[in-house]
Amino acid sequence: MSAAVAAVVFAGSGARGDGLANLEFSPAASTVGVNDIFSIDLIARTVGEKEVPMSGMTVVLDWDPSFLQLVGLVNRPASGLNSSFPGLLQGDFDHLNQTFLDGDALYQGIAQLPPPPIPIAVASPDGLLVTTYRFRALAMTESTEITMPAMRGMFTETAIISGVIPGLDVLGTSGTASIHVVPEPASAMLVGVGLIAAGLRRRRAPRG
Repeated sequence: MSAAVAAVVFAGSGARGDGLANLEFSPAASTVGVNDIFSIDLIARTVGEKEVPMSGMTVVLDWDPSFLQLVGLVNRPASGLNSSFPGLLQGDFDHLNQTFLDGDALYQGIAQLPPPPIPIAVASPDGLLVTTYRFRALAMTESTEITMPAMRGMFTETAIISGVIPGLDVLGTSGTASIHVVPEPASAMLVGVGLIAAGLRRRRAPRG
């Protein structure tokens, strides 16, 4: 991907229109086990009943690296967007993708270029599956969140760029995914066996 193509997305900085489309995580809440690799879909859904053409988007991802680790994404060509975690030359000007161990990253989706009949990406009332993020659960927690902050650093923002008016950000709201991390099945089984054994020992102990 060229720097010129990436610039189409980042040209939205400071140019905001009405919030025509929202970004959501699906599922919005998940329960996973320690060491599980799980998926979170990114959905672009219009606010009204009309479809919204998009030339691209940037999404700031934020999570607690004590509990979660970003391991990759699934590109969804049918969405009309090419998905990536860009490097510096592709638009990661705040170096969010220099490491994924610090709990933040920059996602970038660029509308596929001609030749036809490849269409521009279109958000719909039913929701467009843009990409799928893959995370690993590292440690137990009642709740930890994956969020899409509005901005990170000096240049990087969460934005949906209009496919009609170049450089216009049409993002409305951005959602949150809540993750509950439970013990891995093997550990839970060992705990259960230990509790049963302790109960049997108590039953067999002689009464005073």
